[in-house]
Amino acid sequence: MKPFFVGHRTIYLKQVDSTNTYCKQRMDLLENGTVVYTDCQTGGKGTKGRSWEIAPGDAIAFSFVLKNCQPQDLSFLPLICGLAEIVLFQKLSVSDAGIKWPNDIVVHQKKVSGILCESTIEGSSIHVVCGIGINLHQTQNKFEQQQLTYATSLWLETQKNYTMEEILSGYLEEFNQLWKQYQKLGFVEGILPQYQKHCITLGKQVRVLFHQVEKQGKAVAISDTGQLICEIDGKQQYIHHGEASIRGLWGYI
Repeated sequence: MKPFFVGHRTIYLKQVDSTNTYCKQRMDLLENGTVVYTDCQTGGKGTKGRSWEIAPGDAIAFSFVLKNCQPQDLSFLPLICGLAEIVLFQKLSVSDAGIKWPNDIVVHQKKVSGILCESTIEGSSIHVVCGIGINLHQTQNKFEQQQLTYATSLWLETQKNYTMEEILSGYLEEFNQLWKQYQKLGFVEGILPQYQKHCITLGKQVRVLFHQVEKQGKAVAISDTGQLICEIDGKQQYIHHGEASIRGLWGYI
């Protein structure tokens, strides 16, 4: 039997509303590990229902299917996906890249990439679609027109024109290595030390936004189950990704 790896099959779409939606709607038809990618996405979405559209050539959006996952994978996959991107950026010599918990990727304090993992349940089986969007070629003027104050692109940060294909192949190589480590060693030994090293949220005073309620505290650690541990009002509070937004005291970071 051939070893499993994400990306053994890839599908390029010239245009699509959302690579995540495409995968979820075709889950029964797609093989485990299939990757769908595009540089023109018209109806993509980020966390908390935010929209994310890309004009042709500006960025890459891709999603991959992981079938028959374990329940605990749902907590760890967003963090593993983010760490894979950081490892790739290190190899590409992208300086000052870090992870804003749980999985926003920032370079020089500005967001260059977002990640959205969505799960579906079929009977007793859990399937996950991992969606990644990476800004490649946008200019500062374009971000200003879109009022994206905290956004950047790899072109703005490196003055290099990376192609979709080299970013995608490089990312999949790093993800597959980390996924093997996670499956062999578990999250605590295989992923957590590297993740904490690159998480720029840790050690900072942050605002924790629970819907309409805001609290301030200090981000101190990542738990063994992937939660952000904050000290708020003298007590440790464990925050699951998706239940609250984390912001710096004076802005996005």
